[in-house]
Amino acid sequence: MPTKVFVSYSHANKKWIEAGQFGLIPWLSAALQRKGVEFWYDRSDLSKAPGADYRKRIENAILASDIAVLLVSTDYLISTFIREVEMPLIKKRLEMQELIVIPILVDHAHWQLADGFEWIRDRQMLPSEMNPLLQHTRNEDKMRRLVSNEL
Repeated sequence: MPTKVFVSYSHANKKWIEAGQFGLIPWLSAALQRKGVEFWYDRSDLSKAPGADYRKRIENAILASDIAVLLVSTDYLISTFIREVEMPLIKKRLEMQELIVIPILVDHAHWQLADGFEWIRDRQMLPSEMNPLLQHTRNEDKMRRLVSNEL
């Protein structure tokens, strides 16, 4: 059975899930597909299902996932949808030990101070608390090596 990964991100940060210089998720998805890992993020699924109940599809994807990758940014921390829909379900599954959560800091977000995200402090932030992924985007190979070495 494949390992299923749910990607939680703010639409303001879609550059991380699109092909190109910042295309972290398409690159990870392609690299790990050979190892039986399936990535799910709304743009990968909802574009194939116009008119679908996107909230239900996202909730179902979280429930079916083994791992949740959180692309943590300033926009992520202030997203109402993430706070009200995704985070409660991800946190509940984490507490029940049904889900592994991997937060990836993509910009200089003050995640340590964000209300409602205190539980993320207990997780290992990638690449590091003081060094967001955005700082590694000038060298695409370096950025991808950094993430793949951590995962």
